[in-house]
Amino acid sequence: MTATILAVLSVAGVLVHGAQGASGIGNDGSLSCSSAVARENGAAGVMDRAESVGGFPFGVAMSSKFSEAFVLSSGKLITFKLASGGLHRIASTYVAGAVAGLALSPDDHYLVALNGNSGGSIVMLHEKGPSLLPSFVTKFSVPEGSGAIESVVEPNSNSIVVSFETSNSVAMLSVSRIESGAYQARFVRSVKVAPGPVGLDVSPGGTNLYVVSENVGWGSPSNRSNWSYS
Repeated sequence: MTATILAVLSVAGVLVHGAQGASGIGNDGSLSCSSAVARENGAAGVMDRAESVGGFPFGVAMSSKFSEAFVLSSGKLITFKLASGGLHRIASTYVAGAVAGLALSPDDHYLVALNGNSGGSIVMLHEKGPSLLPSFVTKFSVPEGSGAIESVVEPNSNSIVVSFETSNSVAMLSVSRIESGAYQARFVRSVKVAPGPVGLDVSPGGTNLYVVSENVGWGSPSNRSNWSYS
């Protein structure tokens, strides 16, 4: 399968207005779906560049230091350089079993890529000239974890959290550098959450984790609490 998955956007003064058919928030705090269509007004200055990749793309992460975009597609990690002339593919790295949950550490030192099952990989990044490229790969797994789907790296880059869609849980793993120079993730603990957890994010201070579940029937809003940890 070939899919066009990546676009670089440079947007200046785009105005979205006139949404019709929008629906709101229910009495129980739930969000209902909408058939609204938003019309833009003069999207001047928008430029896009697209690159076609094979496989089934799932996940993109942007570096903060060197302007790279990392794309995960069916076990292949593709590195693009973002430049004024468009997208430039500069590397393609095979990461066995990696199919989901791509995330980049805030310090640009490693990527997390999940295998859709009980764990995934930590991919070390290294500087080569003006670019940031993948190098060493280590594996990790979570006891009783199943359906690894999304990941997030804490602000201090010392730990990651993974959502497991099938086992209805999220897990925390600590990340440290080992003797070889690579990064390794070690399981710390997991907790059960509402069925079908997918999206997740950590607060800027690293004290609260917010998890989005695909199951909308999980009790009242008062039962949908975040997970605090230290």
